[in-house]
Amino acid sequence: MDMENKDGALQAAEEETRQRDEELFDSLKRSKKERRKKRIRTIAIVVGVLAAVLIAAVLILRRQVRVNFAMDQGEVLSATVERGTISTVVSGSGMPDMEPPFER
Repeated sequence: MDMENKDGALQAAEEETRQRDEELFDSLKRSKKERRKKRIRTIAIVVGVLAAVLIAAVLILRRQVRVNFAMDQGEVLSATVERGTISTVVSGSGMPDMEPPFER
């Protein structure tokens, strides 16, 4: 009888240890999933904030460029055209190259 009680107690202890181990593994799996979700959420928030800042900067700079380079309606540049000739002079100095630049 005494041997049966020891075997039963050992089996119960092993079952309890196995159950505790399973609970610990489940807990670790849940915590890993939670950390992964939290990391993904944090990355999404950072990307969203960066996108919002970038869009705001582009809109602000675009408006400033428009204001700075807008042409004033009163300022028109003009010039009179005269008839004439256009001439071009080409000159050079040096020794001619004796070898062709490439061979065929």
